[in-house]
Amino acid sequence: MSVIQQNDLIESVAEAFVRINRVCPPDYEQALRTAATREQNPKRRDAVHGYLTECLSEKKEGELIASEPDMAVVFMRVGQDVHWSGFTGSLQESVSEGIGRACAEFSLSSPSRDDALPSSRFTAGRSVPVFIHWELVPGEQVQLTVAARSGQDESKTRLLMKDPQESIADSVLAQLNELREIFRFPFVLGIGVGGTAENAVLTARECLNDPLNMAELLDRGPQTSVENLRTEIFRRLNEFSDDAGSFVLRPPVLDVKIRLRSDRYPVWPICLMLETGIPRRMRFVLDGTGPVFFQ
Repeated sequence: MSVIQQNDLIESVAEAFVRINRVCPPDYEQALRTAATREQNPKRRDAVHGYLTECLSEKKEGELIASEPDMAVVFMRVGQDVHWSGFTGSLQESVSEGIGRACAEFSLSSPSRDDALPSSRFTAGRSVPVFIHWELVPGEQVQLTVAARSGQDESKTRLLMKDPQESIADSVLAQLNELREIFRFPFVLGIGVGGTAENAVLTARECLNDPLNMAELLDRGPQTSVENLRTEIFRRLNEFSDDAGSFVLRPPVLDVKIRLRSDRYPVWPICLMLETGIPRRMRFVLDGTGPVFFQ
Protein backbone atom coordinates (compact mmCIF):
# COMPACT_ATOMS: atom_id res chain seq x y z
CA MET A 1 0.00 0.00 0.00
CA SER A 2 1.42 3.39 -1.05
CA VAL A 3 1.32 6.23 1.44
CA ILE A 4 1.05 9.69 -0.13
CA GLN A 5 2.04 12.54 2.12
CA GLN A 6 0.31 15.90 1.83
CA ASN A 7 3.53 17.80 1.21
CA ASP A 8 4.58 15.35 -1.53
CA LEU A 9 1.38 16.17 -3.39
CA ILE A 10 1.73 19.92 -2.87
CA GLU A 11 5.39 20.08 -3.91
CA SER A 12 4.85 17.91 -6.99
CA VAL A 13 1.89 19.94 -8.21
CA ALA A 14 3.79 23.19 -7.66
CA GLU A 15 6.85 21.89 -9.50
CA ALA A 16 4.74 20.68 -12.43
CA PHE A 17 2.81 23.93 -12.76
CA VAL A 18 6.01 25.97 -12.74
CA ARG A 19 7.57 23.79 -15.41
CA ILE A 20 4.65 23.72 -17.83
CA ASN A 21 4.53 27.52 -17.79
CA ARG A 22 8.26 27.90 -18.49
CA VAL A 23 9.23 25.05 -20.83
CA CYS A 24 7.91 24.46 -24.33
CA PRO A 25 6.92 20.77 -24.69
CA PRO A 26 8.99 18.86 -27.28
CA ASP A 27 5.93 17.42 -29.04
CA TYR A 28 4.62 20.94 -29.73
CA GLU A 29 7.97 22.04 -31.14
CA GLN A 30 8.05 18.97 -33.39
CA ALA A 31 4.45 19.55 -34.49
CA LEU A 32 5.36 23.10 -35.56
CA ARG A 33 8.38 21.83 -37.50
CA THR A 34 6.23 19.26 -39.28
CA ALA A 35 3.56 21.85 -40.08
CA ALA A 36 6.17 24.17 -41.56
CA THR A 37 7.60 21.35 -43.69
CA ARG A 38 4.23 20.24 -45.05
CA GLU A 39 2.68 23.66 -45.56
CA GLN A 40 2.33 24.52 -49.24
CA ASN A 41 1.14 28.10 -48.86
CA PRO A 42 4.33 30.23 -48.56
CA LYS A 43 2.67 32.90 -46.43
CA ARG A 44 1.33 30.37 -43.97
CA ARG A 45 4.68 28.56 -43.97
CA ASP A 46 6.48 31.78 -43.06
CA ALA A 47 3.94 32.41 -40.31
CA VAL A 48 4.52 28.95 -38.84
CA HIS A 49 8.29 29.53 -38.92
CA GLY A 50 7.63 32.74 -36.99
CA TYR A 51 5.68 30.85 -34.32
CA LEU A 52 8.48 28.28 -34.11
CA THR A 53 11.15 30.97 -33.73
CA GLU A 54 9.18 32.61 -30.94
CA CYS A 55 8.64 29.25 -29.27
CA LEU A 56 12.38 28.51 -29.27
CA SER A 57 13.56 32.03 -28.43
CA GLU A 58 15.63 32.48 -25.30
CA LYS A 59 13.51 33.66 -22.41
CA LYS A 60 14.66 35.70 -19.48
CA GLU A 61 15.07 33.70 -16.33
CA GLY A 62 11.66 33.12 -14.79
CA GLU A 63 9.73 34.41 -17.81
CA LEU A 64 6.57 32.58 -18.79
CA ILE A 65 6.44 30.90 -22.20
CA ALA A 66 2.94 32.25 -22.80
CA SER A 67 0.47 34.65 -21.26
CA GLU A 68 -0.45 34.26 -17.63
CA PRO A 69 -2.59 31.16 -17.08
CA ASP A 70 -6.16 31.98 -16.15
CA MET A 71 -6.89 28.62 -14.55
CA ALA A 72 -5.39 25.27 -13.62
CA VAL A 73 -7.12 22.02 -14.54
CA VAL A 74 -5.96 18.87 -12.76
CA PHE A 75 -6.94 15.29 -13.53
CA MET A 76 -6.33 12.70 -10.82
CA ARG A 77 -6.55 8.91 -11.22
CA VAL A 78 -6.41 7.70 -7.63
CA GLY A 79 -5.50 4.10 -6.91
CA GLN A 80 -8.02 2.44 -4.63
CA ASP A 81 -5.24 1.07 -2.38
CA VAL A 82 -3.54 4.44 -1.85
CA HIS A 83 -3.41 5.76 1.70
CA TRP A 84 -3.27 9.50 2.35
CA SER A 85 -1.23 10.73 5.32
CA GLY A 86 -0.62 14.04 7.04
CA PHE A 87 -3.45 15.93 5.36
CA THR A 88 -4.85 18.87 7.29
CA GLY A 89 -7.54 19.58 4.71
CA SER A 90 -9.06 18.23 1.52
CA LEU A 91 -7.35 17.14 -1.70
CA GLN A 92 -8.79 20.24 -3.37
CA GLU A 93 -7.09 22.45 -0.78
CA SER A 94 -3.75 20.64 -1.16
CA VAL A 95 -3.74 20.85 -4.95
CA SER A 96 -4.76 24.51 -4.78
CA GLU A 97 -1.89 25.12 -2.34
CA GLY A 98 0.54 23.65 -4.88
CA ILE A 99 -0.81 25.85 -7.67
CA GLY A 100 -0.66 28.85 -5.36
CA ARG A 101 3.01 28.21 -4.56
CA ALA A 102 3.79 28.08 -8.27
CA CYS A 103 1.98 31.38 -8.87
CA ALA A 104 3.92 32.96 -6.00
CA GLU A 105 7.16 31.82 -7.65
CA PHE A 106 6.09 33.40 -10.94
CA SER A 107 5.47 36.66 -9.11
CA LEU A 108 8.80 36.61 -7.28
CA SER A 109 10.86 35.68 -10.35
CA SER A 110 9.13 37.97 -12.86
CA PRO A 111 11.20 40.79 -14.34
CA SER A 112 10.76 44.25 -12.95
CA ARG A 113 7.74 46.23 -14.07
CA ASP A 114 9.93 48.54 -16.18
CA ASP A 115 11.56 45.73 -18.15
CA ALA A 116 8.80 43.19 -18.47
CA LEU A 117 6.38 42.77 -21.32
CA PRO A 118 2.74 42.51 -20.25
CA SER A 119 2.68 38.82 -21.20
CA SER A 120 5.70 38.02 -19.02
CA ARG A 121 4.48 39.53 -15.75
CA PHE A 122 2.60 37.67 -13.09
CA THR A 123 0.62 39.90 -10.80
CA ALA A 124 2.03 39.91 -7.30
CA GLY A 125 0.05 37.68 -4.98
CA ARG A 126 -2.22 36.44 -7.76
CA SER A 127 -3.24 32.81 -7.83
CA VAL A 128 -5.59 31.11 -10.26
CA PRO A 129 -8.74 29.03 -9.80
CA VAL A 130 -8.14 25.28 -9.70
CA PHE A 131 -10.53 22.70 -11.12
CA ILE A 132 -10.02 19.01 -10.30
CA HIS A 133 -11.48 15.98 -12.03
CA TRP A 134 -10.76 12.67 -10.36
CA GLU A 135 -11.67 9.01 -10.53
CA LEU A 136 -10.92 5.90 -8.51
CA VAL A 137 -8.97 3.17 -10.32
CA PRO A 138 -7.28 -0.08 -9.25
CA GLY A 139 -3.73 0.20 -7.94
CA GLU A 140 -1.43 1.88 -5.45
CA GLN A 141 -0.47 5.01 -7.36
CA VAL A 142 -1.89 8.43 -8.09
CA GLN A 143 -1.56 9.65 -11.66
CA LEU A 144 -1.92 13.40 -12.06
CA THR A 145 -2.17 15.55 -15.16
CA VAL A 146 -1.65 19.25 -14.48
CA ALA A 147 -2.68 21.70 -17.20
CA ALA A 148 -2.83 25.48 -17.53
CA ARG A 149 -5.63 27.04 -19.55
CA SER A 150 -6.35 30.55 -20.80
CA GLY A 151 -9.71 32.21 -20.66
CA GLN A 152 -9.49 32.94 -24.38
CA ASP A 153 -9.22 29.25 -25.19
CA GLU A 154 -12.12 28.46 -22.87
CA SER A 155 -14.26 31.05 -24.63
CA LYS A 156 -13.82 29.15 -27.91
CA THR A 157 -15.38 25.96 -26.53
CA ARG A 158 -18.50 24.86 -28.37
CA LEU A 159 -21.12 22.23 -27.51
CA LEU A 160 -23.52 21.05 -30.19
CA MET A 161 -25.97 18.23 -30.67
CA LYS A 162 -26.21 15.97 -33.71
CA ASP A 163 -28.30 13.06 -34.84
CA PRO A 164 -26.38 9.76 -34.92
CA GLN A 165 -26.92 9.60 -38.70
CA GLU A 166 -25.14 12.92 -39.30
CA SER A 167 -21.43 12.99 -40.10
CA ILE A 168 -19.28 13.98 -37.13
CA ALA A 169 -16.68 15.46 -39.48
CA ASP A 170 -19.27 17.57 -41.30
CA SER A 171 -20.67 18.86 -38.00
CA VAL A 172 -17.20 19.79 -36.73
CA LEU A 173 -16.16 21.48 -39.97
CA ALA A 174 -19.37 23.49 -40.17
CA GLN A 175 -18.94 24.74 -36.61
CA LEU A 176 -15.28 25.70 -37.02
CA ASN A 177 -15.95 27.35 -40.36
CA GLU A 178 -18.29 29.74 -38.55
CA LEU A 179 -15.53 30.51 -36.03
CA ARG A 180 -12.64 30.82 -38.47
CA GLU A 181 -12.16 34.52 -37.78
CA ILE A 182 -10.97 33.74 -34.25
CA PHE A 183 -7.97 31.70 -35.39
CA ARG A 184 -4.70 33.58 -34.89
CA PHE A 185 -2.23 30.90 -33.78
CA PRO A 186 -1.59 27.22 -34.59
CA PHE A 187 -4.02 25.21 -32.54
CA VAL A 188 -4.91 21.73 -31.36
CA LEU A 189 -8.53 20.62 -31.54
CA GLY A 190 -9.99 18.35 -28.86
CA ILE A 191 -13.32 16.66 -29.61
CA GLY A 192 -15.49 14.76 -27.16
CA VAL A 193 -18.41 12.81 -28.65
CA GLY A 194 -21.25 10.88 -27.07
CA GLY A 195 -22.67 10.25 -23.63
CA THR A 196 -24.25 13.20 -21.86
CA ALA A 197 -23.38 16.81 -22.57
CA GLU A 198 -21.07 17.00 -19.54
CA ASN A 199 -19.38 13.74 -20.60
CA ALA A 200 -18.62 15.24 -24.00
CA VAL A 201 -17.08 18.36 -22.45
CA LEU A 202 -14.97 16.36 -20.01
CA THR A 203 -13.66 13.96 -22.67
CA ALA A 204 -12.81 16.87 -24.97
CA ARG A 205 -10.81 18.43 -22.14
CA GLU A 206 -9.10 15.14 -21.33
CA CYS A 207 -7.95 14.42 -24.87
CA LEU A 208 -6.17 17.78 -25.09
CA ASN A 209 -3.71 16.34 -22.54
CA ASP A 210 -2.57 13.61 -24.95
CA PRO A 211 0.77 13.98 -26.78
CA LEU A 212 0.70 15.49 -30.27
CA ASN A 213 1.24 12.60 -32.68
CA MET A 214 -0.57 13.50 -35.88
CA ALA A 215 2.63 13.31 -37.97
CA GLU A 216 3.23 9.75 -36.76
CA LEU A 217 -0.41 8.84 -37.45
CA LEU A 218 -0.28 10.21 -41.01
CA ASP A 219 3.00 8.40 -41.71
CA ARG A 220 1.74 4.97 -40.63
CA GLY A 221 -1.88 5.48 -41.66
CA PRO A 222 -5.05 5.28 -39.52
CA GLN A 223 -5.94 1.87 -38.16
CA THR A 224 -9.17 2.51 -36.25
CA SER A 225 -12.40 4.39 -36.88
CA VAL A 226 -11.34 7.13 -34.46
CA GLU A 227 -7.96 7.52 -36.19
CA ASN A 228 -9.77 7.70 -39.54
CA LEU A 229 -11.96 10.46 -38.16
CA ARG A 230 -8.96 12.32 -36.73
CA THR A 231 -7.11 12.32 -40.03
CA GLU A 232 -10.21 13.27 -42.03
CA ILE A 233 -10.94 16.31 -39.88
CA PHE A 234 -7.25 17.25 -39.78
CA ARG A 235 -6.90 17.18 -43.56
CA ARG A 236 -10.15 18.99 -44.22
CA LEU A 237 -9.36 21.73 -41.70
CA ASN A 238 -5.92 22.30 -43.19
CA GLU A 239 -7.30 22.29 -46.72
CA PHE A 240 -9.67 25.20 -46.25
CA SER A 241 -9.46 27.27 -49.44
CA ASP A 242 -6.94 30.07 -49.70
CA ASP A 243 -9.03 32.25 -52.00
CA ALA A 244 -10.35 34.51 -49.23
CA GLY A 245 -7.72 37.13 -48.51
CA SER A 246 -8.49 37.27 -44.81
CA PHE A 247 -8.09 33.52 -44.59
CA VAL A 248 -4.73 33.08 -46.33
CA LEU A 249 -2.80 33.49 -43.10
CA ARG A 250 -5.05 31.14 -41.16
CA PRO A 251 -2.64 29.12 -38.98
CA PRO A 252 -2.54 25.34 -39.31
CA VAL A 253 -4.25 22.79 -37.13
CA LEU A 254 -1.42 20.86 -35.48
CA ASP A 255 -3.44 17.90 -34.24
CA VAL A 256 -6.99 16.65 -33.80
CA LYS A 257 -7.72 14.63 -30.66
CA ILE A 258 -10.95 12.66 -30.31
CA ARG A 259 -12.58 10.66 -27.55
CA LEU A 260 -15.60 8.81 -28.93
CA ARG A 261 -18.00 7.02 -26.58
CA SER A 262 -19.71 3.93 -27.93
CA ASP A 263 -22.97 4.86 -26.25
CA ARG A 264 -25.97 5.07 -28.54
CA TYR A 265 -28.44 7.83 -27.82
CA PRO A 266 -31.15 9.54 -29.89
CA VAL A 267 -28.96 12.67 -29.96
CA TRP A 268 -25.18 12.85 -29.65
CA PRO A 269 -23.43 15.76 -27.95
CA ILE A 270 -20.19 16.98 -29.52
CA CYS A 271 -17.83 19.28 -27.63
CA LEU A 272 -15.12 21.18 -29.49
CA MET A 273 -12.31 22.53 -27.32
CA LEU A 274 -9.28 24.38 -28.65
CA GLU A 275 -5.73 24.77 -27.40
CA THR A 276 -4.12 27.75 -29.11
CA GLY A 277 -0.46 28.55 -28.77
CA ILE A 278 1.86 26.46 -26.63
CA PRO A 279 0.12 23.60 -24.80
CA ARG A 280 0.88 23.58 -21.10
CA ARG A 281 0.31 20.17 -19.52
CA MET A 282 2.28 17.49 -17.73
CA ARG A 283 1.51 13.99 -16.47
CA PHE A 284 3.30 12.37 -13.54
CA VAL A 285 2.81 9.65 -10.92
CA LEU A 286 3.00 9.69 -7.13
CA ASP A 287 3.84 6.25 -5.73
CA GLY A 288 4.62 6.98 -2.08
CA THR A 289 8.38 7.44 -2.55
CA GLY A 290 8.25 11.23 -2.16
CA PRO A 291 7.59 14.30 -4.31
CA VAL A 292 8.30 14.30 -8.04
CA PHE A 293 10.91 16.70 -9.38
CA PHE A 294 11.39 17.39 -13.08
CA GLN A 295 14.64 17.92 -14.94
